Amino acid sequence: MVWIHGGGFTFGSGHTDLHDPEYWMERDVVIVTCNYRVGAFGFLSLGTAEVPGNAGLKDQVMVLRWVQRNIAQFGGDPGNVTLFGESAGGASVSYHLLSPMSKGLFHRAIIMSGSSLNSWAFSSKAVEKSHLLGEKMGCTSQDPQEVLQYLQTVPAFDIVKAQYKLITSQDKQDIRVFPFTPSVETTEGEGERFLTDHPRSLLEKGQVAPVPLIVGVTDKEGMLVLNDIPHSDDYFKVLNNNFSRIVPGNLGLPQNGAEMVRQFFFGDKPLNWDIVPQYLDYYGDIFFYIGVDELIRLHIASGVAPVYCYNLTFDGQLGLLSWYLPQVYPQCDLRGTQTEVK
Repeated sequence: MVWIHGGGFTFGSGHTDLHDPEYWMERDVVIVTCNYRVGAFGFLSLGTAEVPGNAGLKDQVMVLRWVQRNIAQFGGDPGNVTLFGESAGGASVSYHLLSPMSKGLFHRAIIMSGSSLNSWAFSSKAVEKSHLLGEKMGCTSQDPQEVLQYLQTVPAFDIVKAQYKLITSQDKQDIRVFPFTPSVETTEGEGERFLTDHPRSLLEKGQVAPVPLIVGVTDKEGMLVLNDIPHSDDYFKVLNNNFSRIVPGNLGLPQNGAEMVRQFFFGDKPLNWDIVPQYLDYYGDIFFYIGVDELIRLHIASGVAPVYCYNLTFDGQLGLLSWYLPQVYPQCDLRGTQTEVK
């Protein structure tokens, strides 16, 4: 089983601190974890043969190729590889199901809490963002070769800091909250192209790897936004006056769509601390569930392989509700149907 970590294609690693493989070791399975380039280093695209984009996903392909060559030496079976990941790792798995570079390198897939169809997991403006990074770092040229040469002289840490400044308020509203993510490769690189078309187009055409697939989510995905809720009633006052500011403009809703969304999730109730559970349900939908649901439907429609779905509701001692949430936001208890605020 090959594990791909999450982190919005921007951070994270294959380290075992968060996802400890200890509980797998009693089973007859070999676990492989990996690192891959993230942020600008993994997903910068200048639309050129030298920098076509998706370097981070190509790193993952190299891992899968390594497994094919070497896993037998560790007691593994190169003909029985399951690729699985969570969040951006889950989205990565969904990309590998579409990529000609990954063909034949794995035989089963598990996508957890992520999808190539989530707004945060795909960039339609990768080249524009890459040039904007150059401008932020002090490069005034629009020539991609000159931008590349300039960025190669900049300290890596400065690039890491600068990339977060590229996210606009409109990006945040449209859930494009990470600066550099996978994109379509419009030109041939030195080798194969990882992603040749928009993932939705590839899915609609049925250009999907014919491997059995498990796809699922948890019922509290919206917890990820708790850090972003300001500790002030002023935030909810702003939303009550202008709810549309947290409704993505790329959902294809009708003109009164924002009000329809508000009524569906909150009814006529004012937005305040009492509706935090519904607030998290809403963000779980727009961050994860919409994209995952569409992914499931398109995979089923393709008919190339069985698709199994799950919704994890179990709240155990090792879950985020047990150890992460109390540290981040001790005021809220989200385990029941009521929210208690201290």
